[in-house]
Amino acid sequence: MPFLQEALTVLLNAEKEAARKKEEARAEAEEILESTRREFQKERDARLKAVREQAQALIDSAETATDTEVRQVVRLGQQETDEMAGRFHAHAIEVVQAIAKETADEYVRRGIR
Repeated sequence: MPFLQEALTVLLNAEKEAARKKEEARAEAEEILESTRREFQKERDARLKAVREQAQALIDSAETATDTEVRQVVRLGQQETDEMAGRFHAHAIEVVQAIAKETADEYVRRGIR
């Protein structure tokens, strides 16, 4: 009978040891899983940050290009307006004189003084 008791004690101790090792393995597996999740999240956040920075750089570049183009269009528009004003001022006296002459000629032709 002492042999059976000893065998039973060994088996119970082995069962307890197996349960303890199983719990340790489960805890270690959970820690590995959580660590992997944290690393994945960290990598994901880093990638998202890089994509956001790249998108912001593209937006900034597009805004700069747009501002440059707008300034150029405004400058060209102002140049054209200035040229039109210059042509108007250069020819305004001639136009007014021509209109006055035509009006005077018309009065003369009609006989009105």
